[in-house]
Amino acid sequence: MDQVSLKLAHSLAVLKQHQDSGAVALRSKMFERSDPERLSKHGFIKEVMRGWYIASNSNERKGDSTTWYRSFWVFVLII
Repeated sequence: MDQVSLKLAHSLAVLKQHQDSGAVALRSKMFERSDPERLSKHGFIKEVMRGWYIASNSNERKGDSTTWYRSFWVFVLII
C-alpha cells in the first residue's frame, strides 16, 4: 500500500471507532488534525458546521441531502 492509502485507512479506522461508539455528530477535536481533511476530501464525512461533521457515503453526489436528513435530529439534539 502506498502512503496515502495507509493514512486514509488510519483515518477510516478512527471514524469507525467513533461510529461504533454511537457517535453521529463528529467534532473535529475527536480526530487528529489531518483526519477530517482527508476523510472529507474522499467523501467519507461532510462538514455541516465549522468543526462539526457527519459521516457520509463516499459515492454521494454533491448537493445530495440524504446523509443530512438521516442525521439531522441526532445532530440537533447533541448540539
